[in-house]
Amino acid sequence: MEELARAAVQWAVPVVLAALAASLMRLYRLMDAMQEGTRTMLRSRLVDLHERYVVSGKGCPDWVKQEASQVYGAYHGMGGNGTGTHYYQEIVNAPIRGDSED
Repeated sequence: MEELARAAVQWAVPVVLAALAASLMRLYRLMDAMQEGTRTMLRSRLVDLHERYVVSGKGCPDWVKQEASQVYGAYHGMGGNGTGTHYYQEIVNAPIRGDSED
């Protein structure tokens, strides 16, 4: 009986560990995809703000600069860099205009 229990444990432990490893890998891939999607949406928001307030030459209200800082902080914290950083820097360096909504 003891040998049967030992054999069951020797068989079950690797199976359970393999299933756990597979579940963790699926979870990692899902989290990676969600992070990439979120980073893409954050970069898109920076692009939108940049086009609306910098490219247009209208200048940026202070609240836009604050929003860009929050968006960039999250974007950069998720590993985003490159073009998002460029857009953020141009938004922050844009001339300030009144707080009105367009």
